[in-house]
Amino acid sequence: MSICNVLLSCFGLLYITAGSFMISVIRDYAIIDDTRIVPITVLFLGCAMVLLSLQSFYGLYRHKACLLTSYSVMNLLLLLIHICIYPVLFKAAAGLQNAHVL
Repeated sequence: MSICNVLLSCFGLLYITAGSFMISVIRDYAIIDDTRIVPITVLFLGCAMVLLSLQSFYGLYRHKACLLTSYSVMNLLLLLIHICIYPVLFKAAAGLQNAHVL
């Protein structure tokens, strides 16, 4: 389970890096505020993944069943959020690409 937490942390940090990079690119173009929803969502998901992995590390260290149970429930919710959000993000990214912003 510890390897899964390390992977979750790494992917969370990767999401945070990608979201920050997208925000800096959008800021350089000074385009409308509607396009900021994509990088902010990616940044939020990255922060949630890192916090979730830290919760699991603490639950494993202290052998607390309630933290590990809430970790599994929140991990399932995060997976469902990813499944629901990605089509919306890809549609928004395609709209930006068609507008010759990206």
